[in-house]
Amino acid sequence: EDIEKLLQQFHKEMTKKVIGYEQIVTGLLIRLLYSITNENLYEIEKIKEQALAGEDIAESIKNYLDENKRRVTMEELTGIFHYNRNYLSKVFSDNMNLTIKSYNNQVCMEEAKKLLEETDLPVALIAERLGFMSRSQFYKVYEEQFGCTPKSTRS
Repeated sequence: EDIEKLLQQFHKEMTKKVIGYEQIVTGLLIRLLYSITNENLYEIEKIKEQALAGEDIAESIKNYLDENKRRVTMEELTGIFHYNRNYLSKVFSDNMNLTIKSYNNQVCMEEAKKLLEETDLPVALIAERLGFMSRSQFYKVYEEQFGCTPKSTRS
């Protein structure tokens, strides 16, 4: 809008050509160039800021999952980060090259393995602690991750 107004003023001054119009036109050209330059810089900075924000959001999600070594739902993440699930998923996968779910499973399974090796907690209790709804679901994810059962890890 500002650029359009400046162009209209520029056209008006060039058409009238009253005494001193050269200085007015020069001033308008300087303002016009300044506006164009600033708007372009603003857009570039905005794009950079959004990209950095995406990196920051992905890193924040990763840190949250690393700190909360359990199954984390997308609803929980949307509530914490105040973005919708699609945006969070896209930003995370674009920056981390894997999905939130697969990263969360990796974190959970590393914690499960640690608990199996370092404690005598029953497998069912470990699965429950990590947020799995059933032991069979836990076994399935564990076997996909490590290629063996939780019980065989303990043996």
